[in-house]
Amino acid sequence: MSEDIVRFQSEDSAGLASALQIDERALIGIDRLLFDYADIKPNDDILIIYTPDVRESAALFCLILNNYGIAYSVVPMRALSDRGFSDRLREKVPRERISPGKTVAIVLEWETMSHNQVFREVFSGHRPKQRQIVRCINTSLDLFSIGLQPLPSELSQRNADLLHFIGRASEFKIESQSGTNLSVRLNPDRYDWISNRGMSEDGRMIALPAGEIATFPDFISGTLVADYAINVNYQFNGDVRLHTLPVTVTIENNSLVDWACEDPRISAQLHKFFSMENAKKVGEIGFGTHPTVGDAVSDNSHLNERRRGVHIGFGQHNQDVAIAGYKAQIHVDLIASGGNIILPGGRILDLEHVPFTRAKHPTLMKSIDLFSPDVVPPDITPSDCCGLTCM
Repeated sequence: MSEDIVRFQSEDSAGLASALQIDERALIGIDRLLFDYADIKPNDDILIIYTPDVRESAALFCLILNNYGIAYSVVPMRALSDRGFSDRLREKVPRERISPGKTVAIVLEWETMSHNQVFREVFSGHRPKQRQIVRCINTSLDLFSIGLQPLPSELSQRNADLLHFIGRASEFKIESQSGTNLSVRLNPDRYDWISNRGMSEDGRMIALPAGEIATFPDFISGTLVADYAINVNYQFNGDVRLHTLPVTVTIENNSLVDWACEDPRISAQLHKFFSMENAKKVGEIGFGTHPTVGDAVSDNSHLNERRRGVHIGFGQHNQDVAIAGYKAQIHVDLIASGGNIILPGGRILDLEHVPFTRAKHPTLMKSIDLFSPDVVPPDITPSDCCGLTCM
């Protein structure tokens, strides 16, 4: 790699976008992923790792790297279950890095987050500054053109601002114009906050799209009107948007006791999900902070979960099992647009317009809110490699 990498100028990206017939913002997003999120520098070794369902996005990355004159290697993988992936990855990653720079792994998937343990094992001999692992879920032009527009430093500050107001709050209410009315009690001494801000500390993985803080509620009761979208870690049939027919749920003492939606397609799927073990337990209260996520996308995408507002995750939680007290395979996020937090003393915090505080982001806070399953459910295990010849 050359000593100096000259990034796209506006006329360069416009010309390349025209030639590729894609949105110029997508190229800007890829550029930011490479040099801001993945922090590529001279002497780094670049790996593009991808599943078959996002091969077109992987090809776009390769074109951009070629355009920069940056060398890279490609490692295909099957989602969730791939006995040969560890060996293929080890062929590209030395057990210990003795050369200058770092190994950058850009991992592209669609609906899954796969093989986290494999990555940990393969990179275990690298010191923190010798590795950068960037995991992308819902990899698509939407991720590039919407999810990667903010710099990670902006997302970090937005998360820090919101944590400044509610990170140590014990009790508050959440209300929205659509009818959400929730009473919440937190216990930050017991339950960790997760801050997904697109930045790595101490060599830990990055999960994209970023832009959220979340925790496990000590207590939550009331009504949530999810008028934005659903995001679920299982396959979802059809459009996930809820702007015309919202999902209304009633929560009592951290459990869902009633829910309704007038869309029969959505209702049928929610009935299946909520019938699973521990699926009605509230496993997460989350707040999106992403400034450029506007209208919901129709896909079952984490972009929707990053929308500024509140979302409640049912089932799978974001804590140690011993702390949360249960396990669940399913995780159903019901997402509301906007909303207000009513803090003690009556101060109102508008989740769509959180004030800038100059607060510093806490260090070494958990940052990954996407997980590889310990046990892959049979109904979401890929049956083949989609025609991909795995090297």
